[in-house]
Amino acid sequence: MSDELMHYGTPRHSGRYPYGSGENPYQHPYQYKNNPIADGDLKTLYTEYRKLKAEGKTEKDICDEWGVPSTYLRTRVSAAKEAEMTERNAKIINLKEHGYSNVEIGNQLGINESVVRSAIKQHEAGKVGAAKATADVLEKEILDKGPIDVGIGTERNLGISRTKMDVAIEMLVDKGYEKHNIKIEQATNPGKFTTVEVLAPPGTKWSELYYNLDKINSLQDVYSSDGGDTYKEILYPKSIDSKRVDIRYAEDGGKERDGLIEIRRGVDDISLGNSKYAQCRILVDGTQYLKGMAIYSDDLPDGVDILFNTNKTKNVDKMDVLKPIKDDPDNPFGALIKANGQTHYINDKGDDDISVVNKVREESDWEDYSKNLSAQFLSKQPIQTIKNQLNISKLEKEDEYRDICDIKVPAIKQHLLYSFADDCDKAAVTLKAASFPRQSTKVLIPIDTLKDNECYCPALDDGEEVALVRYPHGGTFEIPILKNNLRNKQGNYILGKDTLDAIGINTKSAQKLSGADFDGDTVVVIPQSDRVKIKSSVLKDIEGFDPSDQYPFREGCKIISSDKTKQTQMGSVSNLITDMTLQ
Repeated sequence: MSDELMHYGTPRHSGRYPYGSGENPYQHPYQYKNNPIADGDLKTLYTEYRKLKAEGKTEKDICDEWGVPSTYLRTRVSAAKEAEMTERNAKIINLKEHGYSNVEIGNQLGINESVVRSAIKQHEAGKVGAAKATADVLEKEILDKGPIDVGIGTERNLGISRTKMDVAIEMLVDKGYEKHNIKIEQATNPGKFTTVEVLAPPGTKWSELYYNLDKINSLQDVYSSDGGDTYKEILYPKSIDSKRVDIRYAEDGGKERDGLIEIRRGVDDISLGNSKYAQCRILVDGTQYLKGMAIYSDDLPDGVDILFNTNKTKNVDKMDVLKPIKDDPDNPFGALIKANGQTHYINDKGDDDISVVNKVREESDWEDYSKNLSAQFLSKQPIQTIKNQLNISKLEKEDEYRDICDIKVPAIKQHLLYSFADDCDKAAVTLKAASFPRQSTKVLIPIDTLKDNECYCPALDDGEEVALVRYPHGGTFEIPILKNNLRNKQGNYILGKDTLDAIGINTKSAQKLSGADFDGDTVVVIPQSDRVKIKSSVLKDIEGFDPSDQYPFREGCKIISSDKTKQTQMGSVSNLITDMTLQ
């Protein structure tokens, strides 16, 4: 046996010689075929990619040759471009600082003088490219906190696109950071799992994360308002004096707008920014907070800047109507403030300041909600409706299967078929069905001048009839059928004509929606037509029935303190009503 001493370099910046050694560490061509391109360095990848493009090959040709999905190729190429631009800009700035003119720098680097000027301008503005800036933020979060969740949805917390997020992640992976997918069991759904994508320090093993889930942190301290070019810290919420806040109790009409926060228009420190409405949290006296949907109002009493509507009666103290903050200095509301959810303004002293309004969701955020129909809704509809929607879902799956079978690359086809099989298994359990035509999810806003059979929804035609469904719901007796009235003056004043993801209803309609209120509750809106007729019913015996009035809290009452127990009880009742409906 002979002993050999070999140096082999690694493809991901790990070890002493990240790309091999010698005068040119990138000299060995990367082997793509039958080997995921994530295992190669970005610079070599980009060199080979451009060579193939120069030969006239399309992106599809390259994907087929390397055996990779197009979306993954685009992400890696974008990351390579970003890395190349960052390196080029660093050279430009270095030469500029050594006294070279823009023209001389362009000649040395073989680029146009306009590119040099643009790079210098970006540098002076503190902008280093959205993906690079995002990668820097993610790296700082990891260094400060440890492993972070970077899965689907976290890009919204940062205020950037998923593509920019993916490119930033790949830049850090290429730098040696570890990306792992961890399956976490759902607290309220035993046996069901959510996959979390985690970015961790170099060398972190999957098992270290799996057995230390409490060490995985969320991105909640920073956000970008310019698509990722620059980032701001989410500041600790600013508090408002309770003297500026008043309560409209049930006796005075608060019950009809329960959960609605009315804000005086034109006051900077309580501004909603560019939104007409937003689900928000507002800190009061540093100890309590308001939670609800906020809109502007021009009809507030003198001295009152914020008016909160509640279904509580006047025997409840003002501060007890509010909620106490959580014992968590990083998250006093128990809910994440969204990216750009704090409105900045210049105060009287000329300093940068923030509004007391902390937005959790705002106008247009409800547009992307899932449009699938749940089993609990369908099961309470006529058998033919159930069959129709499930059959549409089945046909969509068949189309998807045929598309996958048409893929020529075996490795990609195998991966997508495994994923398709998992989706089918889930669909067989959840029985989520295809949505109805033009179905959408909208947030509820109170419009008390509407009639009991009316709604105000600018996204739909005037006079159009819609069914509203809220989850969970007991049965068809909790589905109001309403006619859209775009001539309602109050609706036009509050929501305007161009609102896409909100719907105005009155209190009686909200009560029919299994007791909905106006603190951010949403409904599925289904337009009625000749082909779509959602079943709704009326139970005369429970008209006007309010469980809060009929069964107020009394000493000795058993309180459901656990969310899990509450969900279980609601599920049991819903299932019982489903069985009764089907019978």
